[in-house]
Amino acid sequence: MCCRGTKQERAAERDEQWEAQQEVLKRRRSNLWQNDVEARRAEVRKYQTNPAYKKQVDDERRARKKAEKKDEVPKWGIIIPIAPFGMPEYDGGERFDLRLPHVDNGWVDEDAAFGKTMARIFRWQKKEDKAAMNGKPGNALKGKTGKGKE
Repeated sequence: MCCRGTKQERAAERDEQWEAQQEVLKRRRSNLWQNDVEARRAEVRKYQTNPAYKKQVDDERRARKKAEKKDEVPKWGIIIPIAPFGMPEYDGGERFDLRLPHVDNGWVDEDAAFGKTMARIFRWQKKEDKAAMNGKPGNALKGKTGKGKE
């Protein structure tokens, strides 16, 4: 047996399908299907011509969609992050990143100088600076006064 179910189950399913097909053929032969088509067309015509009816139908559809959306459970567990700017439930309606300390003036690194950076990268040091380094990379760049190479 390559198909699903027993022989009796397959025969019952085949009979149900045959009866449904016979009903469709009967409707086609007697033109009963045209009554349904005309009813649907009348509904669409009313929707297109009557603004009050259109508004009512649209409101019903929105309410139905909203109710379906509330009951809907996500199908997967992937959380898609959103930017919480302007959402009072997250940040009280203001951007939390603007409350950080260096937003207005910016942060300035006093130790960052182009010459020091280049010296550190290319290791432009004198031999006595290497001896003064003592395993600490910051000591090699400072002279006797501590303000850089002399």
